[in-house]
Amino acid sequence: MKTASRLLGSHWRWSIVLLVLGISAGAGWLARDVGFDNSIEIWFLEDDPNLKAYHDFLDVFGADEFAIVALEADNVFTPEILGFIHTVTENAVNLRYAHRVQSLTNVKVFGGGQKRLAFRPLVRQVPKTQIEADSIRKRAAEIDLLKGTLMSHDGRVAAVIVAMSPEANNVEKKIEFMGQVRSIVNKELPAGVTARFSGSPALDDAFFRYSYEDMEVLLPASILLVLAITMLLYRSFAAAFLSLAVVMISVVWTFGAMGLFDLRVNVITSLIMALILTVGVADTVHM
Repeated sequence: MKTASRLLGSHWRWSIVLLVLGISAGAGWLARDVGFDNSIEIWFLEDDPNLKAYHDFLDVFGADEFAIVALEADNVFTPEILGFIHTVTENAVNLRYAHRVQSLTNVKVFGGGQKRLAFRPLVRQVPKTQIEADSIRKRAAEIDLLKGTLMSHDGRVAAVIVAMSPEANNVEKKIEFMGQVRSIVNKELPAGVTARFSGSPALDDAFFRYSYEDMEVLLPASILLVLAITMLLYRSFAAAFLSLAVVMISVVWTFGAMGLFDLRVNVITSLIMALILTVGVADTVHM
């Protein structure tokens, strides 16, 4: 009788183990689709009037996030650098998620005559001589709206501003977008020119990349630290591993559920893994 009970109990234990492993495998598969969402819409309720105002803004202006490429040199008004700005501008226009691009080489400025008002290109054609480049600099210096936006007051920095399409308003697409922008700029960057990248897409890209790099180091370190501490408490590797396994299964199931219900990680929910690790280990120790 005892033997039969023991065999039955063993059977159920292995059945539960197999069930847990099966659910974990399915949850791991679903967790692959969980992405990171840092769009402005996640902070508003669907019927919030501020969200409607934001969408109305997009309908009028088309974009609200900008990648800024700042090109610094002793003098950006040279034939070589203005030609490079023109190349970057033309290539950026064709990017998948570019809504519009503006720089010194395609901006239109007020140039009305005596009979009519008109906006004309600041740069009608890429200069071939330094005299032509100096003439462009002189015209640009007379336009206050260009200073501090597309050029610095001293003529040492010029900006290429790429407005990002709203359809790219998630981290994965922003990373792709910024990778393309960097590729265009760094491909033929002239000697003596320093390129710097800014704007909300660049910040989100950097936040995600640095967070991922930190996680690659801190997550294994946290797991090893928890494993070492629980081994000191239990004096048993098997017991310590079992506690950690419960926590890791909880993490997988949590992200699997997020994948199932099409939920994304944001700045707040990115703390879930650390929270489960902290609470889960404490609970398994008490149990």
